[in-house]
Amino acid sequence: MFPQEVRTSPVREDGKKLTVSTVKIAHRRYSTVVFDDHADRRHTGMRVGKHIIDAGDVPSDTREEAMEAHRDALQAARSELIR
Repeated sequence: MFPQEVRTSPVREDGKKLTVSTVKIAHRRYSTVVFDDHADRRHTGMRVGKHIIDAGDVPSDTREEAMEAHRDALQAARSELIR
């Protein structure tokens, strides 16, 4: 039953190889994470916007909040520098 994939969005721009993933982990619990898809995981632990790649998640209580978190993470992954 859980986890259930809600939305997955790949980012392949400007040398980035990231995935923004939102999953439902329990009843009324969602998690959004930015993953590094490079084979060597070169960006693990680094930041893109307010997100820590492969390490931090943004928890949400509703699907609407989860989709907002997903859009924010996707925008950051597309437009912000990895640092």
